[in-house]
Amino acid sequence: MTEKVKPIMPDGYADHLSGNWDDVPYWAIARINFLEEQIKRNDEQRCPLMEKNCPNGPGFSCYAIKHCYPYICDGSCGHHEIWASDDVKKMIKERR
Repeated sequence: MTEKVKPIMPDGYADHLSGNWDDVPYWAIARINFLEEQIKRNDEQRCPLMEKNCPNGPGFSCYAIKHCYPYICDGSCGHHEIWASDDVKKMIKERR
C-alpha cells in the first residue's frame, strides 16, 4: 500500500471548502496538487520576477503587472509577452 498523498496547500482554500483531508480520495488530492503545480509553473514562466518590483511599473510587482496591467510590460523582466488591443489584433490579421 502506498503512503497517503498530502495536499500541497491544505489551508489555501475558502473556509467553506476546508475540512478533513482524510475524507478526500488520494487520486483527488493528487489531481489538486498537479493543478496547483501547473498554476505555479505558469506564473513563474509568465512573471519571472514574481513579487519583485517590475522595472516598468514602479510600486507594482511583476506578478501584478502581468495579471492586471499587461500592456505596461515591455519584456525587460525576461518574459517577452506582447499585449495587443483588439484593433491591433485586427490589423495584424488583415496584413498577414
